[in-house]
Amino acid sequence: MTITVPALITMTIDNVGADTAERLAAFTRRAYADSDPLPGLPVPDGAVEGAEHVIRFLERGGTIRVAQMNGTVVGVLRTTILPDGAWWVARVAIAPSVRRRGFGARLMAEVEAVARAEGARAVRLDAVIERCLVPYYARLGYRISAYHVPDDGKILTEAAMERDLTRPPEPMPHLAPPPRSGGGLSWFTTPTGMVAAIHPHREINGRLAGIDAWQGDPAHLPELVRHAPGARPTSDPSVVEFPGGRADVPLHLTPRAVHGDLWALTRYRPGHETHPGHETPRP
Repeated sequence: MTITVPALITMTIDNVGADTAERLAAFTRRAYADSDPLPGLPVPDGAVEGAEHVIRFLERGGTIRVAQMNGTVVGVLRTTILPDGAWWVARVAIAPSVRRRGFGARLMAEVEAVARAEGARAVRLDAVIERCLVPYYARLGYRISAYHVPDDGKILTEAAMERDLTRPPEPMPHLAPPPRSGGGLSWFTTPTGMVAAIHPHREINGRLAGIDAWQGDPAHLPELVRHAPGARPTSDPSVVEFPGGRADVPLHLTPRAVHGDLWALTRYRPGHETHPGHETPRP
């Protein structure tokens, strides 16, 4: 089914007062309140959005784009024009009532069309990896340009992503080389729980839930994994089992909270885990 989102409404400091700012903030809070794919992640900033945050963002020259359907707001996001002319997108919020119906992708396409019409050659954003956002934006044509930790001190990892507006959108890889690596982990879901496979590892009978990169001494990674909360070492030194689901394994849920040198590189939404090798789209 084709989803049509009407033309975006542009909100700036010139047409947003206190009441409108609160309505925008309230919409964003509702959209983010239960948006995380796994329980136990740090509260997203959108879930505590306030009118003062909206006004402060607009006063700094930002713009809020609002999409309506039949007079009802279905999507909101923030845009900023960067010094090189590229657009920055943040705080994407989709009404819970229309989730999983393609509105997010259509909203991003509308923003890209406006950016292109105004002369921008690229749209950029940060995708929080542990919130399973990288595969989503990669499918929309956003390429990973770098990994980094958030400026606000959250114990998560982010991927800087960019969409080249001079080219038609095409699916991008869900992975890119980390800033440095001393090895890594592949996470698998199995009928009995989770499996962390230390690179290199033998074939695992499960579905790929995510991949991490270890930034420290390669010799220290196996010990970290085998002594992580809930770990059950196996006869294979490269394979460690964890009982329970994905939210029950802290090393998988928020790896940097366990050790600052273990960075998440990609995560797949529960129910959308993939097969190894599918993290990079085939041509």
